[in-house]
Amino acid sequence: MKLLSFDIESNGLHGAAFAVGAVLLGSDGHVADEFQARCPIVGPVDPWVTEHVLPSLASLPQTHASAKSMRAAFWPWYRAAAAKADYTLATNPCPVEARFLIACQEDDMKNRYFEHPFPLIDLGTLYVQAGARSPEARDRLVDEVAGDEPKLEHHPRWDALIAARIALKLLSRT
Repeated sequence: MKLLSFDIESNGLHGAAFAVGAVLLGSDGHVADEFQARCPIVGPVDPWVTEHVLPSLASLPQTHASAKSMRAAFWPWYRAAAAKADYTLATNPCPVEARFLIACQEDDMKNRYFEHPFPLIDLGTLYVQAGARSPEARDRLVDEVAGDEPKLEHHPRWDALIAARIALKLLSRT
């Protein structure tokens, strides 16, 4: 099984996306392909983003001048990776990841009308199914799959990779 896992950082829950990370992960845990991009933040920066997200993004330079150009780079990668994946995964995709995918489609609705993920697996639902309902249970799974890697929460590539590893682990239980 291959999972395409992606994560978006946005300027608050309802602000514009400014960073994307994605991995195509095989059932063996090997990253077959990946994507990372970042653009300037639009508007005043949300205080939560300043405190929790920006420190994790210190190693991710701005790669695009705008959110639209970032989406334009992501979309062909996403479509190629989705064609190789059995499932697409995001962690609690509403509203941030869902809004990002919708914006990608709206950038060229005529050609992208039907190009949304189906199914879009929510890692949160897998947690519930596996009985990992408490924050502590979820943190244990993160620690388990991260191993010795330094935690880099709110870095979109790291979040996408950890989500994919957890999903593979939980899906293998069913």
